[in-house]
Amino acid sequence: MSEPGLAAGDRRIALTLLRIGPFAPRNLELGLARLALAGGLGMAAAITAQLSLPLQFQGYSVPGAYLLATYLLSAAPFVPAGACICLCLTRYRRVGMLYAADLAGAGLGCAAFPLLIAPLGGPGAVLLAGALLCAAAAVAAGRRGGATARGAWVATAVLALVATANVSGQWLRVRWRHDGAVPTPLLERWNAFSRIMVTPYDDPLPFG
Repeated sequence: MSEPGLAAGDRRIALTLLRIGPFAPRNLELGLARLALAGGLGMAAAITAQLSLPLQFQGYSVPGAYLLATYLLSAAPFVPAGACICLCLTRYRRVGMLYAADLAGAGLGCAAFPLLIAPLGGPGAVLLAGALLCAAAAVAAGRRGGATARGAWVATAVLALVATANVSGQWLRVRWRHDGAVPTPLLERWNAFSRIMVTPYDDPLPFG
């Protein structure tokens, strides 16, 4: 779902910022920082909202409204990310190096994902990704970023702290499945392919 969000961000830049007067060169870094910060905070907001949506199956089908909400929440954080990428590729001359850095970052993210999701779980990994994007915003803003840079550093620390604390607190976790609410798990483990969960079993005849 990242691609529609990135495409929407690209289109927004092409049809608005680049047409009516894009960011001035002296404000480009600050504009990039604000877009990255919006993407990082959007990731945290989207995963929180998504895990709060109650899921009620209609027979064997997922309601259309739930699917639509899932698609929109999944794509929303990537709209400012797409805008940020579009500005980078249209306002910097060394596009080759930018694209190389983009691919290197994607490769490192793929390599780090299995290492992060196991200890942090799915929601924690998303929060940490948002924290990294906020950190990138702080770096882009630089010393002249003022409130944007300070806010980005604060957001980085808060999201990283919540991602770590959620391992034991489990404030953000999958709470719904096909047959209703999920009871508090006795054990939950994530890996790069699946989520394993052990829940209480109240049936006195487990195999009957």
